[in-house]
Amino acid sequence: MKTYNLDTISKEKRTVFVLTYMGMDYFSKWSTEIRATTDLQFIIVDNGSQTIPESLTKYPIFQTSQNVGCAGGWNVISNIAFNVYGMDKIIIAQDDAMFNISMLNDVWEHSTDDVIAGAYNRSFEFSLFGLTKVFWNTVGMFDENFIYVTGEDDDYKHRAKLYNKKVISLNYSADMNRSLTSRHITEVAKPANIYNLEYIKSKWGSKYELTCPFGDTSMSPKDLLIFDGLRDVYGNIDKFPSLYETENV
Repeated sequence: MKTYNLDTISKEKRTVFVLTYMGMDYFSKWSTEIRATTDLQFIIVDNGSQTIPESLTKYPIFQTSQNVGCAGGWNVISNIAFNVYGMDKIIIAQDDAMFNISMLNDVWEHSTDDVIAGAYNRSFEFSLFGLTKVFWNTVGMFDENFIYVTGEDDDYKHRAKLYNKKVISLNYSADMNRSLTSRHITEVAKPANIYNLEYIKSKWGSKYELTCPFGDTSMSPKDLLIFDGLRDVYGNIDKFPSLYETENV
């Protein structure tokens, strides 16, 4: 993983991690005003090996060596924030989901060790959400067996529920989220999309009736395995792709 400007990172500021795959240039344009806010810290995690716009070159940037998917991107961010820099709470945003200061404050204040507060409605909570270290450690890493994108958010919502935690929506309009990445990935990787839907069904049942992954009572909801579908994309791995990216940070 390539890194830039890590010496500017402070654990004292409210930190917004921006996950980007193909919309870094778009983010650089719409976020100009909000990035001028001095009490916020923006850190960019590029999952798509993009060219960095001039206006973003001063920010801390992590560029993964390959696309580790949505769940993988969130795990890269969480590992960096909680395990490397010792942060207790963060906001995770994405390049194509617009927001303002009021929304960030709302997400921050409503996100606790028992609650993930997502900004948008229509089940787009994870396009902009708050996350604490306690919540992530309790519920566990995001499941990277969901290839690229689709299903990883529903999996996490169900797991949170099983730990008596919850994911809420603050009901901001999802029209602010352009879904550039998910739309593109869905179009170019339809087999992965179908695989993800079958995977979550096998993991939790068609109606999320299972309380242990795959009905295996020896497993807790946070236990994660590596399946052949993931290896078909990333090769003969023995841990999640995000962990390879962050092991030398």
